[in-house]
Formats: sequence, structure tokens, C-alpha cells
Amino acid sequence: MGYGHLSGAAGDLAMTALENSVQRWARAAGWLCLAAVFSTCTGSAEKPAPPSVILISIDTLRADRLGSYGAATNETPTLDRVAKQGIVYERAYSPSSWTLPSHRSMLTGLYPAEMSKDSQSLAEMFRAGGYTTAGFTGGGVVSERWGFARGFDTFYAYEHPSAPAEKCPPGRFDGAEVFTRARTWLRDSGRRPFFLFIHTYEVHDRCEFLMHNLKTLPVPDPGPSGRQEVSDYYAKLIARADHLLGALLDDLDASGHAADTVVVITSDHGESLWEHGGFGHGCDLKPYEEMVHVPLILRYPARFPNPKRIEQPVSNIAAVPTVLELAGLPLEPAMRGRALPGLGLSATAPPNPVFSDCGKTLAVWSERYKLIRVRGGAVEDELYDLEADPHETKNLAGRDTPWGARLRRFAADYSAPPPPREQTPVFDRTKPVFEGLDEKTRERLRALGYLQDDEH
Repeated sequence: MGYGHLSGAAGDLAMTALENSVQRWARAAGWLCLAAVFSTCTGSAEKPAPPSVILISIDTLRADRLGSYGAATNETPTLDRVAKQGIVYERAYSPSSWTLPSHRSMLTGLYPAEMSKDSQSLAEMFRAGGYTTAGFTGGGVVSERWGFARGFDTFYAYEHPSAPAEKCPPGRFDGAEVFTRARTWLRDSGRRPFFLFIHTYEVHDRCEFLMHNLKTLPVPDPGPSGRQEVSDYYAKLIARADHLLGALLDDLDASGHAADTVVVITSDHGESLWEHGGFGHGCDLKPYEEMVHVPLILRYPARFPNPKRIEQPVSNIAAVPTVLELAGLPLEPAMRGRALPGLGLSATAPPNPVFSDCGKTLAVWSERYKLIRVRGGAVEDELYDLEADPHETKNLAGRDTPWGARLRRFAADYSAPPPPREQTPVFDRTKPVFEGLDEKTRERLRALGYLQDDEH
């Protein structure tokens, strides 16, 4: 039966499906104008080519260490330059507090509890839309073993070099290799339009954090001088990652395509440096701001030439529907995330609660307020007014307030099924997600602090 035999809503839906299908085919074939079929061109002018998209995740980067987010030091000149050129989301949050679930969410537009093995990745969506796709990652849990290669025409995951006699070999740092390979691909193989995903653990180092011959993580509070030592080392790691990013963006500028390329920079989580008594990140720590408040910067000069700062709380999973709409590609119906605010996109939802989900712990943000809840236990909720108390020192859970009741309702409505097995405490080497690994992978995970085998 032809589409002419359908009427009303059914006919409209069928026609829309046909249009989307033909447009995806046309993009894949390199056609910019389909006026003869669907009148997608006006007069003789060609429809603008879809933008290329680069998504960069700097693992373990907390927002408050960037100058563009208020840091007093000059550790991040590249990131701050991009922030001055683009859209800065001042209150962006990671969907979880450790690498694996957070990156899954970042690449699907779904919160951790909503994902399944069949959830479509951003790379798959771009490839279905005719894009060339490439991913370069620091490996570890962001590798093909955990499904991250799906949808990529080119995929590289850094392997930890074998060095059993050396506890902290220089090769534990992946950034130089990851960015070099990404730059080479961008220069030699980046057929436009493309989707390029880059992830690095350059800031996620554990070796130097094992101070005073301590053998386990998280380390106890080492006191003021020890905390400063760790903070200074963390700053050096951030500066090194910023430098690597700068070289990549210089290459993009030199290509002449910076204006028509969407660049999104974010992180999967931050890092606790004893602000609330703990060190590191993961489900064994509560998601205070230092651990889940991450940078989120979007630059697309051809469409958004004027810089802007957005104060509304957002999840960085909203980057998925945002870049899809900017590329003219359809959204997956299952996505909870909607396009980022402040861009005038049609998929933008009104202000919604934002969630960060890790094991039994759930954080919820709405407007200036935040709830931390430990599900299934007798632990009291924590409620904070972040405008009045940005460092979360005054728990207001004992007060009967409308905003407190609203956050509790959002938490109850989150409707999360039992947490996936991998969302047990991040430093638990017995968790099933790490079973059956080859020694090469185990070495990489040890260097990242995800495994603490007694024999090593």
C-alpha cells in the first residue's frame, strides 16, 4: 500500500518516516539538496552541509579547576579560550560518579539505570546518518570489551604497556598517544561530515596519590600538607591534558573547518580531594559537587558566534540530543535527555530535574537545590541550598520545605530498577564487571586504581 492510501496522523507519521529515511540516504551519498523530492531547498540555494562533531571527555576533570569556572590558577588556557568562544554550562553534572556508567550515558543520552545492551550509541546514530565515525580512548573500561567500539568505523583503545617490575611506568599515561592518533585521523581521514570521540585518562592517575607507602585506595586524609601535595599534582595533570587538547584544536583551526565543527568538551566525573572526608570518586563516596560537577562547553561558531553562559542545571547526557539535532538527525524515542538550553533547539525541554546515579546513591538537582539519597538503607537524606551553601556544609534535611518535598518526589519518580552490577563501589576488585579479564587489561585497570590486587 502506498503512502497516498494513509490519512490523518498515520499518513503524517509514515511520510515523516520516509522523509527521514531519504534524508539519511542523501546525507550518506553526499547530496545536499533534495528539492525535487521534498522541497528541502529554497530557490537555487543549497542546503547547508551538516556540521562535523567532536566530543571530548577529559576523565576525572572537576569543573572548579578551570579558570572559566572560577579557578584562580592558570592551569587551563585552552579550555578557557574555548569557553570564551562558546556556550558554557555553569552547572553541568555527570550522570554517574565513575567512568564506565558515566561514559555509557554520555554516549547514549540515557541515565545509567535506563540503559540496556541494546541501547543505541551516539556513534551508531551518526553512522546511520551518513557520518564517518572514529573513536580514540584511553582504554581501560572505555574499550571494546565494554561495548564502546560499537558504531565506530575507526576505534582505538590505549593498552597499558607490560611492565611488571615497575609499579608506575611512564606508559600509564595515554594522552599523548590518544591525541596523536586522533590528530592524525583528523588530518588524514576526517571525511566530512564526521563524528570524532576522544577520551583520555590523563588526569585520572593514581600512582602518585599512593603517598607515604600506602597500598590501598582511597587513602586517609593526609593532613593539610598532604592534601596540598595531591592538589598540586592534580593541577599538573590537568595542565598537561589542556596542552594536548590545545594541539588538537590548533589542527582543527588550521584545517579551515573550525567554524562548521561542533566541539563539545566535558568529563565523566570529578574528583574528591577530602572536601567531605574522602578521596577519589565512585559509588563508595557520596556525590558531592567536587565529584559530579563537571565542565560542559559547546563551541559551534557558524551557528552560535556569540559566547554565552547558562546557569540552569543540566546533565551532560543532554549533549547527545543536542549534537543530533544540530546535525539534522532523529532522536531516539527512549532518550530521557533533551537538547541543552540556550541554543533555541526544538528538542529542548523545560527545566527538568538532573540526576547522578551510582549504586545505591542518587543525587537530584532542581534549580538551586540538591538532594542526596542513599536508597534502600536507613541513611538520612541530605538537602542543600547550593546558592547559599555551595560547599554543602549545612544539611537542611530536617526542615519541612516545598523544595525539599519536590526533590524527594523527583527521587521517588526516578523509577530506577535495581542498579546494574557494575555500579558497586568503584574500588571493589571482586565486582562482576571485572571478572575474567586478561592480564593486559588488569594492568591497565590497576594503573587507574580500579583494581587493587594484593600480589601487585
